[in-house]
Amino acid sequence: MANIIRKNRTYRLENLPKLVNNSFIYNNKVGLTGSVFSRPVINSLGIYKHYAIVYGFDENNILWMIEHNLNGIECITFDDFLNGQKRYKVEKFNNNRLLGEIMLSRAKSKSKSIYIQNEFNCEHFVNFCLTGIAYSKQIEITKVIADVIFTYVEVNVSIKTRDQELLNSLNNTRKILNIERSEEWQKSLDNTIEDRN
Repeated sequence: MANIIRKNRTYRLENLPKLVNNSFIYNNKVGLTGSVFSRPVINSLGIYKHYAIVYGFDENNILWMIEHNLNGIECITFDDFLNGQKRYKVEKFNNNRLLGEIMLSRAKSKSKSIYIQNEFNCEHFVNFCLTGIAYSKQIEITKVIADVIFTYVEVNVSIKTRDQELLNSLNNTRKILNIERSEEWQKSLDNTIEDRN
């Protein structure tokens, strides 16, 4: 897996930059360490977002972010977080210093984690820091959509061609991508196969 090239220095969580300020103002709201930012993922047509949490400002007034990416979990500049994008959003303002400390502690507990897109990506990491539970709404939605598409193809193959090899291939692809067939769609597929027989 290729590493991400950064314009600026990066830090591991065992050796974070020294902060002089851990607050920021955006749209007249104050946020602290642990606030959550997002930006569009490049080449995703704005469908997917990349997430990071605010760490704070150093003596040179550089804003540092903590994110999970192909390099692992690292502290990067806001400029590197944007990665050439102009749009970003503050998804959640943290205005509780204790929550910021808890989030930073949780981030450090995952500092050796590797990036796995469907199992522990940037959104899993940010949600773990925020709530203690690693989850990705984007991945869950994608799986539901993929399940619908797979099932549609499976039902049509079952009705029209009855190509068992293609059905097996689709089933294997589901397993590889970890996309389980929903109960509702399984019933639909079972009914279609029953009607066919």
